[in-house]
Amino acid sequence: MGFGIASRLLGLTRRFSAIAAAGMLPDGLRLDIMAAGGVTRAVTVSRGGGLARVRAEAGSLVVARVWLLAGGARVIAVLVPDSGVAELRPGGLWVWGRVEAVEAFGFASAPGLMKRVELAADAEWARVYGPVAEGDWLGLLRERAYRELRAPLAVDWIEGLRLWVEPGIELFRAIVLSGVYEPELMLALGRHLPVGGVFVDVGANAGVFTLFAAGRVGGSGRVIAFEPSAREFGQLQRNVGLNGFGQVELHRAAVAEVEGSLTLSVAEDGHAGHNTIGSRFAAAGTGRVRTEEVPAVRLDDVLAGLERCDAIKLDIEGAELLALRGAVGVLKRLRPVLAIEINGASLEACGTGAAEVMGFLAAQGYAAHDIDPATGALLAGCAVEPGISKNIMALPR
Repeated sequence: MGFGIASRLLGLTRRFSAIAAAGMLPDGLRLDIMAAGGVTRAVTVSRGGGLARVRAEAGSLVVARVWLLAGGARVIAVLVPDSGVAELRPGGLWVWGRVEAVEAFGFASAPGLMKRVELAADAEWARVYGPVAEGDWLGLLRERAYRELRAPLAVDWIEGLRLWVEPGIELFRAIVLSGVYEPELMLALGRHLPVGGVFVDVGANAGVFTLFAAGRVGGSGRVIAFEPSAREFGQLQRNVGLNGFGQVELHRAAVAEVEGSLTLSVAEDGHAGHNTIGSRFAAAGTGRVRTEEVPAVRLDDVLAGLERCDAIKLDIEGAELLALRGAVGVLKRLRPVLAIEINGASLEACGTGAAEVMGFLAAQGYAAHDIDPATGALLAGCAVEPGISKNIMALPR
């Protein structure tokens, strides 16, 4: 089915003609505009200053097919800026691929910047950190639009949440392309986040799991989040504020074995979230932009007044065992479920190791479990292999 026929059947595109413009837009230019974050009625095209302009909802992803008499057809993807007006530049920045790609697209729905999905496990989710697969045209267009993002953009996310998408950060690229983040861990953890429950997020980063947990426990619950980096803490504050979560308590601090202060190495923007108190970054090639002296607190001190704690998530780039050693009292008294990132390289950079983490958990009466990436279900036992890098769950026996 050709693009024009499919468009008419699905009612997802509109056709406009643009008067010839001198210079950049040649005679015979015709635009087929699809989309704008699901709002097609707001799309208009006009000519001026040698450019075709699209007026649409700010933050929309507009996909256009452009015909040029001399140059054939091209596909254009435009992320509409805050002004609500985007410029189409055939032959320039926005040109993406051949029209055959669009015909393979199908356009079953109008794409926005971020893929819309329900929370579900995906055994291949981690592939979003690599290049977009050839032939995944929606993915390619979303990646192109994300690369052009110049300022944070508020978007609708899973389970009724809202999220500020920050430009140039691998975590947000992964969310834009897949619609979710570490879905198997969210599913596994979500089973232990009842309404009215208490969740502790150690290494909250921009607040992805903080938001998820706050939505699950509701206004009668409580979420306590720790993030030491000034950059990520600012993102965390903005995301909590965007959702109006009064049940979330934020601490700009590292979590450790002893109270005091620590030197935090802050990773370059593209690898935000890889910040560490260790001797090096786990991911090879990650650059350090600065160090920050940050306060260090013990969970046994901060959580001393809690009467319940349903779950604790620890993702602190190798310092997980140090944080657990400062939480022995909480583990014995409240017996929370634990979600822990185990990365051999980052643990080693902090002077510990995966085997030590497993030994500590066993000594505290916890059973460690791998998570099935295809279902989010817990598996029997937890394998510790060379080069380990995964999330695990630990349940009290």
